[in-house]
Amino acid sequence: MVQNEKLVDIDCSLREALEEVVLDTIQHAYEISAERLTQETLQGTRYLVAESAVVVPSKDGQTLYLTRGIENNLVLQNLSGVEKQLKTSVYVVHNSQEDIERIGSDSSTTKFDLDALTMCDYGGGVDSASANFTLPLENPDLLNGEQRRYVTRVLTENGDYETAVENLKMMGAEKAVFSFLSPKSLTNVFNYRESKGLETPALISPCVLWDVVKNGGYFAADVNDLDFNGGNWHVRAEPLDRTKL
Repeated sequence: MVQNEKLVDIDCSLREALEEVVLDTIQHAYEISAERLTQETLQGTRYLVAESAVVVPSKDGQTLYLTRGIENNLVLQNLSGVEKQLKTSVYVVHNSQEDIERIGSDSSTTKFDLDALTMCDYGGGVDSASANFTLPLENPDLLNGEQRRYVTRVLTENGDYETAVENLKMMGAEKAVFSFLSPKSLTNVFNYRESKGLETPALISPCVLWDVVKNGGYFAADVNDLDFNGGNWHVRAEPLDRTKL
């Protein structure tokens, strides 16, 4: 593991690396995005970030909660449970309704209409677990209001859509893809579990900030291949000072 100021480069497993950092200092996507403007070395790296995605079912469709802070990150709070579920499924179920209500009412959590975000763009197809929308930087006005709000939330702390777009352009990006769990596949999961008498307060996902140039991808809230025992992942956080333990 190589340490450089607050950056912890992971060349061991993700599990081992997360044991070497202060979890509540893991940076958010907007923080790393801001630093990428002046540090090109950060642009070619993917990061596990402090956000997490929480999808809550309703009769009118699904609501996507995008969280901030370790206290609301249901993934980092339960790594062993998430790892176990991801070995057999692309979905991670969180069974505490109390947790979901607490997170949903937190002022740092932002709620989005998942159908409005995807606008029926199912990425790999209607049967895919993932959906997405693409921000074309040459014509950013093509995005709808919900998509613009999402881009702003991911890429800035309290900024505006125009700032988020300009920041991506400054890094040399030509487009940016924002991916999610697919509304159609989520509906199938929720309906199936209901038919089996299983309660499903929410499905959760880690969030990843991709490198700037990788296939136009940028932010993923549909991570289903997180390998806790594999390397080549990065977090940006304060290293744990074991001399104080």
